[in-house]
Amino acid sequence: MDNEQQPTPETTSPPPATIDQLLNAAYKLNDWLNFYWNFYVVFVGVVFGWIFSAKSPWQFKQQFVVTTFFIGFAAVSIGALARTYFALNRTSTSLREKWGHDPFKDALLSKLSQGLWRIGIVIHLIADATVIYCIWTFKPAVTGP
Repeated sequence: MDNEQQPTPETTSPPPATIDQLLNAAYKLNDWLNFYWNFYVVFVGVVFGWIFSAKSPWQFKQQFVVTTFFIGFAAVSIGALARTYFALNRTSTSLREKWGHDPFKDALLSKLSQGLWRIGIVIHLIADATVIYCIWTFKPAVTGP
């Protein structure tokens, strides 16, 4: 049995991100934000269309199932949006620190930064509550004999 100490491998941290990498990440995160919002708006539009095109009132079971799935969808959507906003804002901060200031850079970074993202999440929650309210309260007008 050998009592020699084994050398421990040195841990190295990855090199800092370059400005090009940060810009690329920021634009990809911005694209993801647009995708998440577009997907959410289309989905909410489909649910509203389904609610308002109903020919007869929904039964309790249908209301419950649609509400449950919608809440799950909204929770995943909000989580994805919040994580992406957070990552984009961190990336924008890193860019601002590395890049310095001039009118062009400041204008570009102002487009990438999402300082008011919490307002978007609040609007999301208001729309979610409106959908759920409509699921439980909308009763189509019965026409005909």
